[in-house]
Amino acid sequence: MISTNGIDGEEIHLTMPSESEVSNLVATSEFEHKKRMEMIHPIPDIEESLRQERAELSKIPVDMKSGDWFLKIVPWIGGRIISMTHLPSGMLHNHMCNV
Repeated sequence: MISTNGIDGEEIHLTMPSESEVSNLVATSEFEHKKRMEMIHPIPDIEESLRQERAELSKIPVDMKSGDWFLKIVPWIGGRIISMTHLPSGMLHNHMCNV
């Protein structure tokens, strides 16, 4: 490392290290950098970590029958019901709602 002290506006005189000292400083710096890079753990890609944490949601609407009701649900947008049919009457409820 090269350092010196001075006052604003004043000329600063530095004693430059010899070529061998500069070479030694560069080699040491590269070695330390390489050691640090080997010790760090890269930040995982967010998509990759999400895939590992949970199962991939189906991109196909799911048909679900519960009692007298037939539901069509899209799981990839929070389990939203896109259609709801009352089986005995055949009446279609088309209000969007969250499960």
